[in-house]
Amino acid sequence: MKTGKESESISSRRPVLKNTDNKGAAFNLSCAYLSQKDCLIGALPGDSIVVTKWIGLYGSVLLAENRYDELRSRYPAFIMDDAIGFRQFLSIDAEVKIALEHGDRCMYACGEGGLYAGLWNVTRASGVGMTGYYKDIPIKQETVELCEFYDINPYKLRSEGSLIVVTSAPDELKMMYADAGIPSSVIGYITEHKERILIYADEKKHIQKPARDELSKVLC
Repeated sequence: MKTGKESESISSRRPVLKNTDNKGAAFNLSCAYLSQKDCLIGALPGDSIVVTKWIGLYGSVLLAENRYDELRSRYPAFIMDDAIGFRQFLSIDAEVKIALEHGDRCMYACGEGGLYAGLWNVTRASGVGMTGYYKDIPIKQETVELCEFYDINPYKLRSEGSLIVVTSAPDELKMMYADAGIPSSVIGYITEHKERILIYADEKKHIQKPARDELSKVLC
């Protein structure tokens, strides 16, 4: 694990990148460190895959904000209001800082294409595969409801606000996140074979190369 002094020097070189959503409100999506190609390299067989907070956060925000009245035809207002409230979770600065302090360097800021795109990019960059479990993937019920309404895949939905970290010491990392009040989940592990597999009960799903984000099916 890096010392506080070492992690501080790394953090000081990570100016925040800004992105602006369709309503003009700027928020933190990532940091300069995560835009560097080498941040994806280093996943080794046996390492665990940790995902912070919940997938599909930003996609849920955009769906609720832009299709509020349409969604209101089926759901009570609090479903959309809660989804809009996911804006408070969109920054990943704290997660990145903690991962760096823990000594982890292979990480990915989820965004367009959702979790599937993130897992594809991480494993492809390191030349490895992965096995994960749908039951362990963190997702808000509001996201599930909104995706069911439009018949879209939440695992391919924009997921700014969630960070993928590949680590050899998941329990310690999860404890550090818990101490900071940040939810995190171990969803799987890195494998030698190049297959990218997610398991639900006895069924296996092979993750394919990322296509367009599911949000594009609803919002043009």
